[in-house]
Amino acid sequence: MVKVSRVLTTAILALTVLASCASVLSTDESADEATRSEQMDDREPSYEPESPEDEPPVIGQEESPDAVPPDDGDPVPHDFFEDHVGAAVSVLPPDAFDGIPDDAMELHEPLILESLSFDDERMNGNMRRQRADRLAALRLAEMTLEEQIGQMIMPAYIFDAASRPVRSVTEFMRTEIADVQPGGIILFGQNIGDPQQTRGFVDHLQTLTAVPLFIATDQEGGLVSRLTQSTAMPATRFPSARLIGRTGEVDYAYRVGQAIGSEMRALGINMNLAPVADVQTNPRNTVIGSRAFGADPEIVAEMVVQMVRGLQSEYILSVVKHFPGHGDSDEDSHVERVVLLHDRERLSAVELVPFRHAISAGVDGIMSAHIDLPNIFGSDLPVTLNRTALEGLLRSEMGFEGLVITDSLVMEAVTGRFSGAELAVASVEAGSDILLQPRNAVIARDAIRDAVLSGRLSSRRIQESAHRILAAKYRSGVFEPDRWLPEDQSALGSEQHRLLVEEIRAAAQ
Repeated sequence: MVKVSRVLTTAILALTVLASCASVLSTDESADEATRSEQMDDREPSYEPESPEDEPPVIGQEESPDAVPPDDGDPVPHDFFEDHVGAAVSVLPPDAFDGIPDDAMELHEPLILESLSFDDERMNGNMRRQRADRLAALRLAEMTLEEQIGQMIMPAYIFDAASRPVRSVTEFMRTEIADVQPGGIILFGQNIGDPQQTRGFVDHLQTLTAVPLFIATDQEGGLVSRLTQSTAMPATRFPSARLIGRTGEVDYAYRVGQAIGSEMRALGINMNLAPVADVQTNPRNTVIGSRAFGADPEIVAEMVVQMVRGLQSEYILSVVKHFPGHGDSDEDSHVERVVLLHDRERLSAVELVPFRHAISAGVDGIMSAHIDLPNIFGSDLPVTLNRTALEGLLRSEMGFEGLVITDSLVMEAVTGRFSGAELAVASVEAGSDILLQPRNAVIARDAIRDAVLSGRLSSRRIQESAHRILAAKYRSGVFEPDRWLPEDQSALGSEQHRLLVEEIRAAAQ
């Protein structure tokens, strides 16, 4: 009876604290590797050899102003939320805690934090980040090791056992997702039909996991445009990055990012594996080609920053790629090993420039490339499996604190040399947070778990990635879909977006 009384008292107190907190905060600033039941392509669909686009010749470009990172407000003390919990509690009657265990107030912290939405105008950027970090820590503490590892896996379900495109949840998917509890799903063009089917598919996927999913796709515009592969989808066919770059106007990159984001949002897709931050310095490069904004590192950097911001303005997480730069290769990592012989001076002066700008602008994620740079990192390991590249260069030297995502783990540049289990473990060892499209999600999960149990990986290493993933979900609103999902799908192929495309084509003449 005493326990029941305490629970009831705690519940009532929590509601009181929430109401009090609102007034206190009102003054603050704002399967075997070769087989599995579901068949999947060994090559990522739709990354096909470059074919010439109908684009105007290159013309002179005016110098664009430097991108300025947003002002997130004053730094927030580490104990910001503790102070507000204490302030909220202080207005309660003196006897409010009678009969409640001393540690019961710990129960109220998540309730108070969750009372502040991710887009609450009373919080500045630092406050939002701290709220997300605290909520992620609370959620992480309740998760098992396997659940934490699950957050790091982002499988694809492209074809079913009969080689038909997957456009609804299959029994195999239901079983595997229930087992692995992945942190996200990547959609390809084969998964996307008409608006109602796509939104229904995404909504159904979101019911299959305890933690809301990243629903990701590659919506770059130009050649790589998942939303426009089906004739039943009225999404806008946005121009390539190359065409946007030729305008010399960074505002177009922002507006296209915003427009792409609004169309993705209408379908319930919350992560874009775009834009491409590669600098296209090799005219023989067919894997990047028109997907890059150009050959000038500074212009590419400005365009990348603005497209990232445009996507984020529509609550879409942006993942720039392919770190540390795939623009000077002759080979295609989808089908073969890629080796670049650059030295560090060249890499810093060219390839890394857009990534530095994107990090400064607060990009959500960075995708690693399956390319070898032996003169820089001292080994023949691809960057995706190279700790010196990811933990050393990207995190320690460049200061990136967001999500590190592998490129697809079914690409020949890595599958030709490593098993699926080894790819999973080595990617985590190197510093990856999310494993994109492992050939078998269960094998990847089990391999990472076994590596922890054997001591090859530490449980702390898993917790670091799981925390980053959960925090990104809280920070971007993935946990609060009702706040960012539109009721209608009028953004898809809207007149405003069509006119934007025409304007860009005219400006590029």
